Amino acid sequence: MSRKSPKTAIVIGVGPDRGLGGQLCKRFASEGLHVLVAGRTREKLDAIVQGIQKDGGSAEPFVADATSESDTHELFDKADDALRQIRSECFDLVVADLLVPGVDGVGLLEQLQSTSADIPVIVLTEQAAAGEATTALKRGAFAVLRKPCAMDRLVATIDRAAWSGR
Repeated sequence: MSRKSPKTAIVIGVGPDRGLGGQLCKRFASEGLHVLVAGRTREKLDAIVQGIQKDGGSAEPFVADATSESDTHELFDKADDALRQIRSECFDLVVADLLVPGVDGVGLLEQLQSTSADIPVIVLTEQAAAGEATTALKRGAFAVLRKPCAMDRLVATIDRAAWSGR
């Protein structure tokens, strides 16, 4: 009898521990999910991962920093690694920031959708541009939420996505 692996959540664009992404990572971990914590600042990611692990949860950091040309090349290499991992694991839900510096959020959405169109992707964005939100929705996003977003609204959207049957 094979052991079922724990469900995994990936949160892309994570910043401060008390920010929306950090809180979302903690919430997923408290519900028993393994969390891939993705963002630009190693120290912030490590703090979130260590807090989750201290509380008995499972998480790992994924540094994606695009502040220099060499970092941009490294970022794409790491993105390829992450996409390979996404292809090799079964994700139930993805929450991603549309505008992570150095990363095309819509392109990431398209790659996630091409990997498995039935995985709901919730997109967060600080931009008020209706065109980007419309593009994300047309390319398969389950929902687009403008940051800052209240945690209860995000959790309600996650709950709807989790039960959507996509």
